Amino acid sequence: MTAFPITPQGIFEHDGNKPVKHGYGVDKEDVLARGNVLHCPFWEGAGSQVADVSGNGNHGTLTNGPVWVPEGIAGGLNDAGSVVVADKPELDGFSGLSLMIYAKNNASSIGGTGNESLAEKSGSGADSYRLLWLNTEDIFFQVGTSAGNVSLSETDWLTDDLWHLWIATYDGSTMRMYKDGLEASSTSAQTGAVNATGHDLHLLGDGGNGSWNGIGAIASVWNRALAVSEIAQLSRDPYALLRRRSRRRFVAAAPGGLSIPVAMHHYTKNLRAG
Repeated sequence: MTAFPITPQGIFEHDGNKPVKHGYGVDKEDVLARGNVLHCPFWEGAGSQVADVSGNGNHGTLTNGPVWVPEGIAGGLNDAGSVVVADKPELDGFSGLSLMIYAKNNASSIGGTGNESLAEKSGSGADSYRLLWLNTEDIFFQVGTSAGNVSLSETDWLTDDLWHLWIATYDGSTMRMYKDGLEASSTSAQTGAVNATGHDLHLLGDGGNGSWNGIGAIASVWNRALAVSEIAQLSRDPYALLRRRSRRRFVAAAPGGLSIPVAMHHYTKNLRAG
């Protein structure tokens, strides 16, 4: 595993230096981890790198402007800014797909100023997948297959500046989108595997002019469509993929009286609620 030498500030302990077998990272024994090819909790708090704790080594790099804030990574400071995950074969070309992003935006309306991307593996030529907020106010999910690009959108689905868990799935024939565990709509798509394109994966931006004007706290990709029960589990606990030892360290009391970030507050409140 690639070492990440920067020790995060505040409540975070940098788990990227420790192998998964010691209890850090994604719990591979959990059925929820089946097919998980990338899981970035954005817990470093400093530095230019983001750890993928899935065990697949798909680490990201902050590029062209995103910065660390207490809750995660803030985009929107530069239109070309994003977290870039270099292309690898396991990041596309699969028969099914699930994307999960835990994020909030700084605005309750995009205002027609341009698209803002949550996750995007696309570019010149064929596309693999995209999840973004269009300047028409739609949340838009697109999958590229050998039969062509297929898409699903939901109008006026982001109308506040609060944290939301966004999940989009494709099972080889049907696309679905969920906000905080609630399904908005679905559509039948051309049957076929997700395109293997060679494009890098961009998080919280598209590497062009579509930076996310807000904060991201988790990004995850599976090579299968999550079940409804799994989506419900993640909506109750967005950190359910992490081994319990990692989770305890992740929400440990902050030294020096520092406050727990907003996203972590949601997590600890959910735990207390059972």
